[in-house]
Amino acid sequence: MKKTINLLLVFILVSNISCNKETLLEEKTIFIEGNPFQLMEIANLDLMDGVYDANINDVFIKVIAQKGIVKWIMPEMNDGEYRMIFPKQDTNYKVNVLIKNNAVIEDANAYLKDFINEVDIGLTATQIAQMTADSQLKYAKFLAINRDEILKNVRNEIQHKNSACSTTLSVNQSISLNVLSEKKWNSSGICITAGEVYQISASGIWTDWCTDTDANGYSDCLMDLFGFLRRAPNHDWFKLMASIGRQKNYPIGISQQITATESGQLEFYANDVLGFYWNNIGSIGVTVTRVY
Repeated sequence: MKKTINLLLVFILVSNISCNKETLLEEKTIFIEGNPFQLMEIANLDLMDGVYDANINDVFIKVIAQKGIVKWIMPEMNDGEYRMIFPKQDTNYKVNVLIKNNAVIEDANAYLKDFINEVDIGLTATQIAQMTADSQLKYAKFLAINRDEILKNVRNEIQHKNSACSTTLSVNQSISLNVLSEKKWNSSGICITAGEVYQISASGIWTDWCTDTDANGYSDCLMDLFGFLRRAPNHDWFKLMASIGRQKNYPIGISQQITATESGQLEFYANDVLGFYWNNIGSIGVTVTRVY
């Protein structure tokens, strides 16, 4: 099913969708406190899995419900008390939101570089340098506010870094594997040496919540306004990305030839926002062939 709702609409989207109801709905009020760019979650709601329209004052957003848990990212708003509303059948859920801008970043560029030196998240120093100052600040706030959760999730996979680097391909030799969209790092087991050349091709469809796409990924004008939160900010959503030794990102898509500029294990991932791999579904087949 082709999706018209994009991942970034989960947290910051101004639209013309109306949440007005002709009939009076039962109301349930919930209280929550958060920061702009914070990963938010409300549990134990009687909601079917899906994407729902919501609004915080005049800012319209999307929230994702899965197994009774609703998740979204708080939009960028000033300090204050707000009312978030999203209707579901005969219930009008009201969430009283207290927003506090607690993330103070004096030097966003330095913060981002320190962060990636501490943990591999798929963001490189080159990509940081290519960001605008405003994008650097927003990305830094996103990482700072969600630091504990991001580090916890990413470090669960760090132990696999280079641990399975056990295969060396000879020229014209190939190996095939599946790349899971829900994994932040997909190890190939292939050891690569700087200077070697590889042809990488991908086939199949994977799904970003309910958006089906191939390895080239997808783009949207509204979603791209917030593309700075992607692990590879300058490339499309769900584009197949490769990394060697987690030092540099190589955009692959359906087919790409790369020349390694560093040595290490070859790994893959779907280009997405940290903290939102939980709603990714499916995998694609990848074939790696050594050319030189």
